[in-house]
Amino acid sequence: MAVKIKTLLVWEMLGRPAEHISKIMEDLINKIGSEKGISIVSKTIHPTKKIENKDEEGNLIAEGELYSIFSEVEIDFDNTGDLIKTLFIYMPAHIEILEPEDMGITNLDMNMIANNILAKMHHYDSIAKSALMNNQALANKIKEIMQTNGSSMIKPPQISYGKADENHTETGISPTSSPSSNKPQKETKPKKNSKKK
Repeated sequence: MAVKIKTLLVWEMLGRPAEHISKIMEDLINKIGSEKGISIVSKTIHPTKKIENKDEEGNLIAEGELYSIFSEVEIDFDNTGDLIKTLFIYMPAHIEILEPEDMGITNLDMNMIANNILAKMHHYDSIAKSALMNNQALANKIKEIMQTNGSSMIKPPQISYGKADENHTETGISPTSSPSSNKPQKETKPKKNSKKK
């Protein structure tokens, strides 16, 4: 008879509202327990706790209140493969293998571990490459738009101190005027051309 692998796993979550993350944690543990080759011996879901919503520099992490929750779950696994699969799929924050002290790993178990690691690495590599391609495509599109429209995309506000006209708004400084140039000027009458006799 195969020896079961007895473990203690810890899951942590962060979110809001408090009732929501409590339900998500409960659903997660129930889903894990329904997996083939897994038996939940005991579980402890600790109460949600409000956490500081700022980082070390005092910057706001997210709008609104944030809560954390963690659970401790004792699980028996039928074999090493089921254990490794659970670690990769459900990603606990911590694991402690209680029994057995000496775990003989067969080549089949090692193959499963190695292939799970490779699959996960390829998945993350695919996500990273896709993000880089999307970022490059966006940068090229912005560059194309800027070249097509030139500097007309970004127009500084045009404002004047006097009466608004069709070219300027009612407040601010126009590109061709300054406060001193907006002072009222004395009216001057045009000089008449005098003909020499």
